[in-house]
Amino acid sequence: MTTHDSPEAVKLRSGYDVERLVQDLANVSRASWAAKTRYSSTAGGPGAPRSSNGWSCLPLRSPGGRPSRTDPGGPGVLDFAYTPAFERVPYVQEILSGLPGNHRQVSLLELAPGGSTHVHRDHPSGFAFGWIRLHIPITTNDRCFITIDGKRHHWRPGELWYGDFSRLHHVTNDGTLARVHLVVDIEVSPQVTEIFPPGFLARLGKDRILHNRPEVPLPDCPDLTHVFKIPVGEHLFADEPWRASADDRCVVTVSAGEHGRLNLSTTDGLEATLIHTGEHTFRYAGWTDAHTLTIDAAAGRAPVVTWRFREGAATVAETTIVGQRPCLPAMTTTVQ
Repeated sequence: MTTHDSPEAVKLRSGYDVERLVQDLANVSRASWAAKTRYSSTAGGPGAPRSSNGWSCLPLRSPGGRPSRTDPGGPGVLDFAYTPAFERVPYVQEILSGLPGNHRQVSLLELAPGGSTHVHRDHPSGFAFGWIRLHIPITTNDRCFITIDGKRHHWRPGELWYGDFSRLHHVTNDGTLARVHLVVDIEVSPQVTEIFPPGFLARLGKDRILHNRPEVPLPDCPDLTHVFKIPVGEHLFADEPWRASADDRCVVTVSAGEHGRLNLSTTDGLEATLIHTGEHTFRYAGWTDAHTLTIDAAAGRAPVVTWRFREGAATVAETTIVGQRPCLPAMTTTVQ
């Protein structure tokens, strides 16, 4: 078992109106719930699949606002948006308005009687990766437990809990009543950390927290194209340092997009929207400041692009590549 300085879970608030939560639950059609199936790191090895095992999910906010997306999202072209079901849960809307920060995925998550999960980790998640997961139980029973890092918990309806799901954990429902939680994924920011007890944050340590910077729209985004190359097979969103190969490379293009954003595409099929966070630095839509790229550009010369992967305050991987084409003169107004 991995040793951590901070608790595996902490109750943040209590006193939410359970009757109003149950009413919201009754307002949504059961036909719109989908089986919850995901890939995650398990005790059997990274990337092992786990079946729904009694899980079902109703997304209220998802990548692109798509009702079919039950996953927590990731780097790509889609921002998070509310699904049609969100209009039918007025009390959830009220709760979310009182939770600070940028909300990522929001869902109603049900575990049927007799359902369970394998022991697994939700990776990458947690303070070090710039987003955390909060739970508010709506319905549960005395034989429903979540075990995180070897410690068993029973969370009661109307309570707001943070769990460190980057640690090994599993859930079991051995009762006769379904377990339904409101689950909210939130980007870490100074406003979000303020809802945590000071003692928890002190034990966690500021160096283990990745604060996301707000978007800074580009004032002018001209029609431009940067082309550069990275090693084939090395993922732009990698969680580990790249193992570069000078012999085998793919082409990456960064071009002007809409609403002051840029578009990124590669010859091996990756696409992403780049969101400016200031100082020539961009993060990917749907993700956090854990993965960024900085474009150092000046008119008449090729841009220098630096990818960084961070955990908490530390940069754990960095790769710099010089572009293949000079910048257009208008690019100087784009990055300043």
